Amino acid sequence: DWPEHWETTLAALGRAWLTPNDVFFVRSHFTPPDVDLARWRLEITGLVTTPLRLSLAELRAMTEVEEAITLECAGNGRGLYPLPNTSGTQWERGAVGTARWRGVLLRTLLERAGVQPEARHVWFEAADEAPLSQVPHFVRSIPLAKAMDDVLLAHGMNGAPLHKRHGAPLRAVVPAWFGMASTKWLTRIRGEAGASENHFMAKGYRYAYPGEDPLTALPVESLRVKSLITRPLEGALIPHGQVEVRGFAWAGRPGVRSVDVSSDGGSSWRE
Repeated sequence: DWPEHWETTLAALGRAWLTPNDVFFVRSHFTPPDVDLARWRLEITGLVTTPLRLSLAELRAMTEVEEAITLECAGNGRGLYPLPNTSGTQWERGAVGTARWRGVLLRTLLERAGVQPEARHVWFEAADEAPLSQVPHFVRSIPLAKAMDDVLLAHGMNGAPLHKRHGAPLRAVVPAWFGMASTKWLTRIRGEAGASENHFMAKGYRYAYPGEDPLTALPVESLRVKSLITRPLEGALIPHGQVEVRGFAWAGRPGVRSVDVSSDGGSSWRE
């Protein structure tokens, strides 16, 4: 319950390819903040020519984009195959979902602010607060090239206003990257020369194996190729005869070209 971690059931994932808001998985490092919308502003600052300070109404008045994007927690499935000394939420299979996100493209704001040539990274700062002074604040950064490509600043989800659990009033949605990059409760976006050295960048979310130094491990970024059978569910009693099998496959930037299925443990496959 604290911080909130909720995963979607396979039955709910199997009902439709868009995951309803009320069962969409939730991952939070700290308590979701109470944001005063009348006072809330998004700041675009750092290495920019014209810093911006925008209200939610001003953002909603801009040209809107709506995209169906899959988000997945980097730890999805970790509870099924736990490694020794592995920290983090022990998800089974339900820390993934697809929604139609509505908002404004990040590059629109960066272009308006005039990103300076020396800015090579974009930092996301959020309103959630660490419970103890010694716990680091959550900050993520992404390369400028990615920020200028397809990143969405979303205030809507599946046709409804963004809910507090999912990052209201505004969150980043970074397509094809694991969910930690899609920072919730945004308050400030900064252009910087280098990547953030925050704990959740420098040490967290790294492919660090037991005994390996996280600082030298590869960063977690692009979604890996995965697939999931949502029907029939494990342990379900089904009639003898023909069985319809349903599920999903997803990946990072390359996408999914085709799906093959095996019913004999991988000895043979069919499209």
